[in-house]
Amino acid sequence: MARSLNSEELRDRKLITAKLAEYGQRYPVLKPLINSLPPDLRFTKSWLRRFRRSNVSVEVKSNITRAMFGDPVIYGLSTPPSFTFDMYARMVTYLYSMAGDPWRDPWEVISWYNVPKPIQRISGLKASTPTRFLAEFLVKPYIKMCFDRGSLTVGGVELNPRSAEAGSLLRPAYIARLLDDASCQELLDHGRRYQYAFYFDSGIEILDLRNCVRYMFALFDQYQVNPRIQNKLPVMLTNRFHLPRLSLPTLFVALDVIGLAAAGLIDLNQVSVKKDFLGLKSWLPLESPYRQLDGFAELLDQAASLFLLRDEQANKLYETSGKRNSPAKYLSGYLFNMERLIYGSERRESIDSRFEVYYEAVDHKKLWIAIAKHFREINTDYLNVLISVRRRHPDSFVGIRARDLANVMYMLWYHEDDYGEYLPPVARFAMGEPEPEITGRSSGVRSNARRKYHAQPRKIRPRLSRKLPLVDTYLDYLEYR
Repeated sequence: MARSLNSEELRDRKLITAKLAEYGQRYPVLKPLINSLPPDLRFTKSWLRRFRRSNVSVEVKSNITRAMFGDPVIYGLSTPPSFTFDMYARMVTYLYSMAGDPWRDPWEVISWYNVPKPIQRISGLKASTPTRFLAEFLVKPYIKMCFDRGSLTVGGVELNPRSAEAGSLLRPAYIARLLDDASCQELLDHGRRYQYAFYFDSGIEILDLRNCVRYMFALFDQYQVNPRIQNKLPVMLTNRFHLPRLSLPTLFVALDVIGLAAAGLIDLNQVSVKKDFLGLKSWLPLESPYRQLDGFAELLDQAASLFLLRDEQANKLYETSGKRNSPAKYLSGYLFNMERLIYGSERRESIDSRFEVYYEAVDHKKLWIAIAKHFREINTDYLNVLISVRRRHPDSFVGIRARDLANVMYMLWYHEDDYGEYLPPVARFAMGEPEPEITGRSSGVRSNARRKYHAQPRKIRPRLSRKLPLVDTYLDYLEYR
């Protein structure tokens, strides 16, 4: 059922219809075109295409467009057409009818030419770029209406109570701004600055954050295939989270922190606003309605369990461990010794000491519950062994190290016959094995001769020593399970 117009909208339609009829009398070539407009005076692609091809001056076309948008200069009246929902819908359909669809296609370069000045002036919106303006004009009202449960408000003007018509009108623009799998792959393959801006610099914080987290997952998946993809890391993303440029490792640690905080495993009350450089306290409260943004809650759930080991990961790491450029080389630090990455060690500096405040705020009990739930779904026998080891060494299962140890022991469980012979070095360090001494490069002039590389045999390391308490306890339970 169509929405009934209020008295103000009825008056405005009469004013606009009269002005268009006046132009039709003055320019007969336009009369059939003006008469073909639908009763609601909304634009369509075909009508706008014919209008632009009509044989009248650019000035006349501009005046007619301004008249349909209620530009007060055209009417010269004390009460020109108002900015109502009917007027707003007319502006929206005009933007939807533009050639090239720049409102929804990130591969179209958006310029201010795509946004008529009457729309900018009447809406009262101030935006630094046309990309941001279209987001403020088309997408932000929809998000506020749906997730704040409020009325449709544009530029501070309340246009219409929350309605199905307003939702169906604006939803296409909202969907177009949501980053999906296909769009992620396009950005990874051919991303340019203006395309990144479409998804990551709309000016709508929660939408930009949702798309940033989605793209971080795409980078993480691609990183396991091609680690040299830092050139696909847009400055808009790193600036939003105050991360170093072109540093994928810190980006993935940030993704881990976001997931843990979203799941309530980090107590953000223990993190001061000054040290919360990721800005989590402002947008991650569990009661935030914006978590309902399409796909955002699912992304946050995935981030919370991103670095909990699974069978397919364990098998892939085992098969490629010890080989040059294997995934184990790039993932083992996050899976098996995040504590060493964050806090550093005698042989290695911290990846970024600013993350310490987040990992120090980890809720140990909640994290353990999440770990237990994860491995209960995978292998209950292993979980029973893990619980027994934790009971014997409670001091070792504190903070994020609990997850590190759970992953290392599951790797041993998954391939129990090797006893750590193919375990990555960082995993061995997590179990208590001392790190080797750093030795300098041998003396002598480096040869400039071209080296010949041959296939290297798979590297086999010594078995884990039973002198290490955690190893001894784990193997005891393993042997008597």
